[in-house]
Order: sequence, then structure tokens, then C-alpha cells
Amino acid sequence: MTHLSFGSDTEAFVKPSAPIERKIKIDISAEDDGWIDIRYVDNGPGIPNEFNIAEDIFQFGASSKREAVSGDAAGTGLGMWLLKTVVEEYRGSVALQSVMGEPGFSIGIRLPLYRSANAEATND
Repeated sequence: MTHLSFGSDTEAFVKPSAPIERKIKIDISAEDDGWIDIRYVDNGPGIPNEFNIAEDIFQFGASSKREAVSGDAAGTGLGMWLLKTVVEEYRGSVALQSVMGEPGFSIGIRLPLYRSANAEATND
């Protein structure tokens, strides 16, 4: 599910009408402490100041996407809420690393690394 959320949000991010070249970086690493760390960074417009606090982006229905001409909300407000909900359901965490009102968006995701019984048996 996390991949689907990134896919949907990423597709909207790289629209051909963007005034600048859009860049996305995703780093994934498996740590020795039994966790997988994912870091997503882009150079988009960031989180607008209209949110009371940056973490409001995780609220159901909250969208930072806007129509180019009218400025009306354009997104469904499900992407970041769904991402956080699914990650927490798997006992992981989501940490917003962006600063509200500044360009760019950055988020860290931490998930426990689960190993199947077969994988553990073959590693012994």
C-alpha cells in the first residue's frame, strides 16, 4: 500500500506543466537494528502555510495540491493519510522532515523488518 500512495502522489508531482524540472529521491535501507528506513525527498512547492501545523498534512481530507488557475484544492486528501495509517498499522512510523512554507517535501518512514520462519532457518 505504501508504494501505491507514493505512486499516486509521484504521478501528480511530475506533471509536464511544471515550471521547473521536478526531482524525486527515494532512499531505502535495511538497518542492523531490524528496521527498514525509507526517505522520500522532492523539490516541489512544499507544505503551504495554510496548514496550522505541518503535521496536519496527515489528516483525512487534507490536501496541499491546488488547481493552477483557481487555487482550489485539487487532491483527494487521502495520500498522506493513507500512507501514515498503513505504516502505523505495520507498527512503523512516519516522520515529516519538511518545514512548512519552505520549498521541497521530505518524509521519513520506518518499518520493522519481518523475516519469515523459512528465511531464519536458512540463515542459521
